[in-house]
Amino acid sequence: MSNGASLTKPDDIVAPREGSVDRNFRCSKSVEIDDYVFYDSAPEQYIRVKREADKNAIKAAIASGTSVSGAALVEKEGLVIK
Repeated sequence: MSNGASLTKPDDIVAPREGSVDRNFRCSKSVEIDDYVFYDSAPEQYIRVKREADKNAIKAAIASGTSVSGAALVEKEGLVIK
């Protein structure tokens, strides 16, 4: 968990009381891009190139024994509810 807490047993999970859940809707606006049209005709001012780490390649390198500066393979816990 991001705050450092850890669930150790199912009894730690408490369901909300009936009627205690707030539900509402809100409107929002977003821009949708048609990739096939936009990138062929858009001016450069509307396009950015994002530089990011290739985590799959880094994971494979670390798993094979290669040292990658600034990267570490960590194990995390997650909660699965079905």
